[in-house]
Amino acid sequence: MTFFLILLGVIAFIIAPIIALKPRGKQSQLEKLRLLAREKGALYSLRRLPPLKTDTDASPVWTVYTVAPNEKLSHQDEWILRRTQYPHELNFFKEWDWANDNRPPESVQNFLLKRLVDIPDSVMGFAAGHSGVSFFWKEEDDKETLLSLIDLLKHLQALYH
Repeated sequence: MTFFLILLGVIAFIIAPIIALKPRGKQSQLEKLRLLAREKGALYSLRRLPPLKTDTDASPVWTVYTVAPNEKLSHQDEWILRRTQYPHELNFFKEWDWANDNRPPESVQNFLLKRLVDIPDSVMGFAAGHSGVSFFWKEEDDKETLLSLIDLLKHLQALYH
């Protein structure tokens, strides 16, 4: 009897940490989103948006989904478009403004102007350059939103031909 109790205790000590490491709830949902993104050709990383001139604090770390650059894009300096706290007439479009001095070609800017109206509030920025085409995301939406955003990245990438 003592042997079985000791064996049960040993098994519990081995299995409990393994079970504890398994993602649950929100973490499991994020894992599924990230795996889906990888299947669709986008990788994820963590990154801060550069501060705007009016920012007093550093930007939080966001999850960034990136589609690899094509040949032409791989030689471009990175531009970053980010959501600001409020719309302003000097911004690129409503609450969207450039976070650095680089700008995309006019065709890309026109594409963005048409699409920014429909971008969910959970998207905090876009970037494109030698490391690929990316969006900064709070990961608060569902997989359909993720798929549409990855599709948007692929359309942006195609404009660099």
